[in-house]
Amino acid sequence: MKKTISEIKFNSRRRLEYNYPRLIAATVLVGLVSITIMFVVYVIQVMNMDMAGIFNATLAQDTDKLIEIMDKTAADPFYLLITVLSSLIASVITEIAITGFKKMVLTVARGGRPDLSELFFPIFNNPDKIVILSAFVFAFFLLTQIPDWIISFMASGDGSAGTVMYMVIEAVLFILYIAVTLFVSQAEFLYIDDPEKSVKELVTESAALMRGNVLRYILLNLSFILWYLVAFFTFGAAFIIVIPYHCMAMAVFYRDLRQEMSGQGS
Repeated sequence: MKKTISEIKFNSRRRLEYNYPRLIAATVLVGLVSITIMFVVYVIQVMNMDMAGIFNATLAQDTDKLIEIMDKTAADPFYLLITVLSSLIASVITEIAITGFKKMVLTVARGGRPDLSELFFPIFNNPDKIVILSAFVFAFFLLTQIPDWIISFMASGDGSAGTVMYMVIEAVLFILYIAVTLFVSQAEFLYIDDPEKSVKELVTESAALMRGNVLRYILLNLSFILWYLVAFFTFGAAFIIVIPYHCMAMAVFYRDLRQEMSGQGS
């Protein structure tokens, strides 16, 4: 019998009782990696912008000139290429770090003791699988950006109807992207259990596990909204508490999908 959201969260809290310190430490480490990578990507993107023109337009309070520079930058193929490549590399590195964290969390979810060395699990166990999975999801995300790029290249003063059409297409593509992320949401846990599986097997098995469980997965994630609001109002300090709890709930949910949990205290 499937666990309710309340049962999943209750089980998650029980698993965290004696393991919070190490998971908090891991959260901080992964967070530092993510922030560093985001900063590097930001620097790369800024270096390929007309910063002198932006600075002068800002000082002169010339809004039209500033918009012109930003539109020209957004339509520059080289800038788009740099942005996409840097974002993809950042996404892959971040996902490898997150997968290592998920390895620790899944260990705890199964009653084991976490070890910080598990953060390096993906690096030594077919990291190409994580690279391909990340690129797969990232490709669908890029699809949602195509209408914006088209508008940047082709927008004209009398294009309101076309703009509306592009917005509709973008909405449809975004829904497709969300659907893909939902159905591959268990792929990383499946990879952790068996790094030898092909990416096709991971995606197929994840989709099979999620069939009939998408709504439950969405509601479980939505149940953490208040927790994240609390974290936001503590200027991010509470994230080190919320993230392990949320990830533990995802690991317990995965165990439930795999029918590993026979009772309330499993």
